[in-house]
Amino acid sequence: MRSSLAFLAFLVLILIGCDRKAAFDVRVSPQAGIWTYNDDLVLNFEIVDTSIIYDLTLSVEHSRDYPWENLYVEIENIFPDGDTLSRPLSLELADKRGKWQGECSGSTCEAIIDLQKSVFFPKKGSYQIRLKQHMRQDSIPGLVDLHLGLYLNETK
Repeated sequence: MRSSLAFLAFLVLILIGCDRKAAFDVRVSPQAGIWTYNDDLVLNFEIVDTSIIYDLTLSVEHSRDYPWENLYVEIENIFPDGDTLSRPLSLELADKRGKWQGECSGSTCEAIIDLQKSVFFPKKGSYQIRLKQHMRQDSIPGLVDLHLGLYLNETK
């Protein structure tokens, strides 16, 4: 019995230790579940060590009655020297048969999307990542929470 408890405690510590913490992150909950063109998700951060590698992840929590299978966004990177790089992305929230990606519970689902793996920042200084709603209408209903996180890449 005692060894079973010790093993269970060890397992719990391992599971707690596996929870990734963002080095930099920003979260927004669109007002009344509606994301408009004016509600950019902006992540500002400072890079002091250019040898660190990161993963950029977006978590999208949406209602089960979100009306589309994807969410179009534009991601814009602003570098310390003022250079800007932007590109449109289609974030797949459901498969072709309409099954939601990610985990669903109650009336909402959460899709965790890897935007970019193993990214590094070549210059020291202030960076900004801006995520813009890029759908064909101003107000997108059914979005509960958006979380943009820059995580330390722990693969060796």
